[in-house]
Amino acid sequence: TTIIFSTPLPDLKAQIRIDQWTTDNGLPQNSVTGIATTPDGYIWFTTNEGLVRFDGVRFKVFNKSNTPEITNNRMSAAFADKSGTIWMHTEEGETLCYENGVFKIAMKPGEIQSGVPSGFFPDPLGRVIFYLAEKDYRGQNLYKHYRYADGKFAPFTIDGLPTECYLVLTDREGGLWFGGGNTLRRYKDGGLKSFDLPGVGNGDTDKRAYQDREGSIWLGYAEGQRDFLLRLKDGRIDSFRLTAGPVSYFSEDVRGNLWVSLFNNGVYQINTKSVIANGPINNLLRPVLLVDNVSKIGIGYLCPDREGGMWVGTNEGLVRMMPQTLRVFSKADGLPEDNVYPRSEEHTSEL
Repeated sequence: TTIIFSTPLPDLKAQIRIDQWTTDNGLPQNSVTGIATTPDGYIWFTTNEGLVRFDGVRFKVFNKSNTPEITNNRMSAAFADKSGTIWMHTEEGETLCYENGVFKIAMKPGEIQSGVPSGFFPDPLGRVIFYLAEKDYRGQNLYKHYRYADGKFAPFTIDGLPTECYLVLTDREGGLWFGGGNTLRRYKDGGLKSFDLPGVGNGDTDKRAYQDREGSIWLGYAEGQRDFLLRLKDGRIDSFRLTAGPVSYFSEDVRGNLWVSLFNNGVYQINTKSVIANGPINNLLRPVLLVDNVSKIGIGYLCPDREGGMWVGTNEGLVRMMPQTLRVFSKADGLPEDNVYPRSEEHTSEL
């Protein structure tokens, strides 16, 4: 394991356009508790006032006032599976899905043990998996996983998987990755393979991991008061010390840049060159959206769009970050001098 202290680079604000939507311009409620996109280009997100669909201009709200299947507006964990079905939890313990324009109750309150459910993960068999945590007699968390099949959620168990392990990732090959302690485990085709995480102390993996387009696995890790960003690439584990907070979410844009949310701190970008680099990388994270822009970022749920933008669900509304292209003209482009002084634009649009 290689440990690098990751000092944020100068921010990208001048290169990124940031737009924000709140209750002042159409959002039903400012706390976004999950975000997803469907193949038709819509952005979907859960809030404490229902499920919302956004086309970039208009918000369509689904809640108990207009949808009989919804009995509680406080929703979380918006997730789109590969068929385009939207999944969500409610505060009362109900799980809903929206498929082909119809809401369905996938799980009623009380059908399984009580507790706060995790977000959804893709099931290699086609639908979704989530887990619940419960305490044993020692006060230690034990995790139970549930898979949706044949119209209902049923317990999902794996022989040899410790009960203190929890799902963090479904990879593109259909492998299921589980965190817990300082070991990662991958389940595929009936086999369970372990990956030890040496060199980062006796800590615990965070609850979310990500596989980039090159196949590397990224995840957060905490050991006492120290937070790390880990990358598993070609059998090697690189560790980057974080000084701004723990990892809470990952995503990747159409250009291959990796985006990382640090809890209650901000959203950072790792450029494509650094993502695919074979060796350890200094100065990995570049700030994009910090608490001086949006004071209540929270988890910072991330979701890319087809135009190259990145959507962020915060406790202070919905944010879209879109790269801007700036071109600098110099003598090489035909200017007589490199020094340019203020000029005005004529009505003909000439400078």
